[in-house]
Amino acid sequence: MKLRIVLSILIAALYPSQWVWGSDFLSLPQSESTISRNVEVGGGLVESEPLVPTVFGLEYWEQHSRLVAPKFHMSDSLREEIYRFAFFNMENLFDTWRDSLHNDEEFTPQGSRHWTHKRLSDKMNLFWKMVAAMSQDDISVVHYPAIIGLVEVENEWVLQTLCRSYPLGRRYQWIHFESPDIRGVDCAMLYDSTRFVPFSAYPIRVSDSASAFYTRDILSVGGVMTASGDTAFFFVCHFPSRLGGVRAERHRQKIALLLRHSMDSLSFLHPNALVMAMGDFNCGPRSTAMQILADDSVVCNLMATLPRGEGTHYYRGYWDYLDQFLYSRNKSPLQPLQATVFRHPSLLIDDPRHQGSKPRRTFLGYRYQGGLSDHLPIYVDCKRLVDHR
Repeated sequence: MKLRIVLSILIAALYPSQWVWGSDFLSLPQSESTISRNVEVGGGLVESEPLVPTVFGLEYWEQHSRLVAPKFHMSDSLREEIYRFAFFNMENLFDTWRDSLHNDEEFTPQGSRHWTHKRLSDKMNLFWKMVAAMSQDDISVVHYPAIIGLVEVENEWVLQTLCRSYPLGRRYQWIHFESPDIRGVDCAMLYDSTRFVPFSAYPIRVSDSASAFYTRDILSVGGVMTASGDTAFFFVCHFPSRLGGVRAERHRQKIALLLRHSMDSLSFLHPNALVMAMGDFNCGPRSTAMQILADDSVVCNLMATLPRGEGTHYYRGYWDYLDQFLYSRNKSPLQPLQATVFRHPSLLIDDPRHQGSKPRRTFLGYRYQGGLSDHLPIYVDCKRLVDHR
């Protein structure tokens, strides 16, 4: 106990502005408190419910410290608040060891893809370079995404490594739940804890055990945008692959109907909240499944108005918008602007067979290319005028 007190005093002396005292020991830095908090926004108190600590990677701190909620103080000014939300298919972000519960043996050093820690580190480094480039609107304006939806992520360990081993990654916390997908890939969400405070997170089960059809869960997250105090709900989706044929298409339509019901329910209960779905839907905006999900009068697909002949995924000379943003048309003051496909030259490679360019993948078949993904990232800005006076 004496050693603990001495260490607490030393740390507090070295970092007086970042640490606050608890009743009998040192608490977390304010920027790291993400498990359970009361957030003071715009003079009102939004009381959050506790989340499962393991999804945020804060197991150690939960055992050793009393979490102290940060207070977000608004300045006396009137400014335009812009939130950028991004989504990206990571294309097989696996760790390097065998998981006996999933079919991931090819992503090991001894596997068919010779997946090493060096290759994993290079992929993660490319990801943060992409995020930095996406955030740079011009020389003087930088909009780091407040939310980044991710799919094809294997487990919490890769998310912890992604966020804790790179300078830009330390801006973000993560939310993740294990799903029954056979390959072990899941949906996840990164969020900037200084701009978004989650108060709920849970998976929506969409697998059909009766027909032995197991796929990724939908990740549902609700929270508060700290600068404006607006409530926002997000769904991160990864619909079944098109390799499943007619059977997979039927499941995509069922999942689309379930997602639509979930979005409609939240919009009814929270008419002033932003309700947004993002994901790799494995079908284009004009497919049957997406027509079930979006009808433009209640739920709008932001990718439906983008030009044909372009997209986020490339297959045999044809581009399509498999990755999409959708939102409910309600009374939320946060209204999305036009969605953007981020086509940075570093993410593309020439296609000599069909002319033009295609995404630079990590693997082409089993040949290592050193790229990031077979999908391009997408983002959308939400803008509102925030009165801070």
